[in-house]
Amino acid sequence: MATLDELTQGLQELAAQHTALGTRLALAAGELQNLGTPPTVGLVDEVANYRQQFETLRNRAIALAKAKKINESAIPLNLVSVRELDAFVESLRQPSSQLLQSNPTQANPTQTDPIQAKPLMGNDMILGATPPGEWVSVVGLEVMVHIEGCGDRIVSDSDLAGTQGDARRLEGLLLSFSPRVAGLGIRYMGHLENVGDTPWVGEGQYVGTRGKGLRLEGFAAQLTGPEASKFDICYLGHFANYGDSQVMTNGILCGARGQGLTLEALKIWLNPIGS
Repeated sequence: MATLDELTQGLQELAAQHTALGTRLALAAGELQNLGTPPTVGLVDEVANYRQQFETLRNRAIALAKAKKINESAIPLNLVSVRELDAFVESLRQPSSQLLQSNPTQANPTQTDPIQAKPLMGNDMILGATPPGEWVSVVGLEVMVHIEGCGDRIVSDSDLAGTQGDARRLEGLLLSFSPRVAGLGIRYMGHLENVGDTPWVGEGQYVGTRGKGLRLEGFAAQLTGPEASKFDICYLGHFANYGDSQVMTNGILCGARGQGLTLEALKIWLNPIGS
């Protein structure tokens, strides 16, 4: 059975062997969409090899977690990215008693100051302004959105990312922990105009498009990893002509399919279960 150091080394080697694979895939996808050019055999083989190596490392990590007698309910069913898998492996270095504890206040002992959002022009822009009395997450989450006509902007969790009353659509989003939390991962997806549901992606991966004029019509997020059972991930959207949605949680789609909604802003935060 693989050791934790061997798993960590394996993940590092996987990343080194497939440098810029995501970029090459994105370029190939663009050529396929625009010109109908199929990806090269070499690229397809590399993707298959990457997936096989990733699944092998994931299976070994899960087997090691079971050997350490980690409660099966604390072992994530879906580890979809190298970042998530690396965080899961690092969490296994903790004593088993820490992995199994139920006190949510111990999930992130290090607190950091909120991230300040970049200012935007326009009186109707609301970006990084947390209304009084709103929730403050105990786990730091960075939210990056791509705003029509403004580009990428970053806010901290519990802050509204986007605009209100300015008719600017969101075209993409990216989520990441700040700082990273051992044993806690995240995955998320979007519902995109003329595309439909995107695949679920892991922490730090971009969902959506840039410069194609395609609006996000919905999104969902879900926590993964041994610490996931200690938190609810909560989120809402602000939609053109409708206003704020209800608060959704734990993988439920915020938005609608087939109704042509335009997502203009979103807010995401974590609540400790039992708080």
